[in-house]
Amino acid sequence: MAAPRRIVPALLAGALCAAGCRSQQQILTEHRTGLVSLEAAATMAGDAWLSGDVSTAYTRTLLEYGERLLAQQRADFASEIALLATDQGATLSEAEDQLSRSLASLYNAVDEGDAAAARRCLHDLRIRASRP
Repeated sequence: MAAPRRIVPALLAGALCAAGCRSQQQILTEHRTGLVSLEAAATMAGDAWLSGDVSTAYTRTLLEYGERLLAQQRADFASEIALLATDQGATLSEAEDQLSRSLASLYNAVDEGDAAAARRCLHDLRIRASRP
């Protein structure tokens, strides 16, 4: 039994090191990638809803799930206080905040059946996605 008791702390230490040993650039890259993926998913969901390919309920579910993923990403990023103090970190944090508001606006537009508002939200998402 002594061996398993030593393995668990070693595994836990390895996991903590793996999480804590990432460079600031790696963390920024991971969060940017997540942000781009969520923007693309929201855009695809909105486009599919506008074209009638998916239902309102399905689109709301996708957008809710995207918001939950974004909230988790934002919470993870908020724990990187030294990184948030950098220009790149602040810019990324602001982009996450903007995406959260965009997801909420798109959700409301879909929920209300307002295609014009959904198109405006998607236009804004595309503009932001096209920026470096």
